[in-house]
Amino acid sequence: LHEAIGHAAEHEHAPIAWPSWLTVHDEPQTIDDCGNAPRITNLLHEPPASLRRESFRDIPLRRMSSLVARGEHEFELPHERIEVHLVESGHYEPLTETVTLRIAAATDGTHAIAPFDFIATRHEIARALRGAKGEPLEYPGVICSSEGQELFVGSFAPELLTVFA
Repeated sequence: LHEAIGHAAEHEHAPIAWPSWLTVHDEPQTIDDCGNAPRITNLLHEPPASLRRESFRDIPLRRMSSLVARGEHEFELPHERIEVHLVESGHYEPLTETVTLRIAAATDGTHAIAPFDFIATRHEIARALRGAKGEPLEYPGVICSSEGQELFVGSFAPELLTVFA
């Protein structure tokens, strides 16, 4: 969601149809790098409000501060599934609206799976979301690189079920 929704919002891409039970906001906790008060934005429909930069020698850019996804939609786990435990890295390609995730740790229910790359458009990801449950969990260590600037971005989401056919 960080890649498919957050980065698409930073690039001001047109909104797409996400499940009605899903909300995704940028929820900054402090003033931004230009002294503006924090303002929560709905990343499904607008870009982040915060202007951020890696250092004072960099130009402030509209960037996410803390992406928080919420949703509650009941689901049952399929018998055959892949459970992702650790995402090593992610990338959003704005020209093709494609997300690439490097999955470092996953299981097929009982056995470990070798690391692999997952690639899908944000439209495919939106269609694949089937359910969510629980409070948003924190995904620590999200460092975003854009325009040559690396920034920490908080990232929170509930447990999600996606089905790709």
